[in-house]
Formats: sequence, structure tokens, C-alpha cells
Amino acid sequence: MPQTLAIKAAPMDNDTPAAANEPLAPRPSMPSAAELYEMIAEAAYYRAQKRGFTPGAEAEDWLHAETEVMQRVRKAYTDKEHTDNGQSEESRAHAGRGTAPA
Repeated sequence: MPQTLAIKAAPMDNDTPAAANEPLAPRPSMPSAAELYEMIAEAAYYRAQKRGFTPGAEAEDWLHAETEVMQRVRKAYTDKEHTDNGQSEESRAHAGRGTAPA
């Protein structure tokens, strides 16, 4: 059986670091509805725990947890977009209105 050797490919050119020539990591997808539900439920549990599980504020715990989780998910997703295409979310928003960011 012939023996093969694995050889790491050299950079495309000598001025570019090898990491720049490697393929981009796959873009993470948004969490599924079930994953979002679990994240919100966990955050709501910790909010309830923090206030001593006093009854009567469960809906408020859930709504605050939902807001927090969705903000984190949106930020993570838009931060990934920012690094993918080199344009900030603010720049994209202003480009659509024909104005420059302040």
C-alpha cells in the first residue's frame, strides 16, 4: 500500500499570512425556536432565583429574559455579519438612508 504524506499548503503569496488564505469558518445560524425557548426559560429561572422565587412575577421574569436573550442573539448575529463583510451595522443603516454615520 503506497504511503502518502500530508503536506500543508503554502500561502498563496509570500506577503499574505497563511491564516488569511484559509477558508472562512461557516456562518453560524440563528438558534432554532426550541433553542431560543430553552435559553429564555433558563434566563427566566435565574431571574426568579435572584428574587427568591417570590410568586407573582413569573410573567415579568419571562418577558425580561426574552428581551435579554433576543438582544444577545441579535448582537451575536450582527457582530458576525460585521466581521463577514467588513461593514458595521450602523454603516448599513445609514447607507439605506443615504446618510453618513455620525
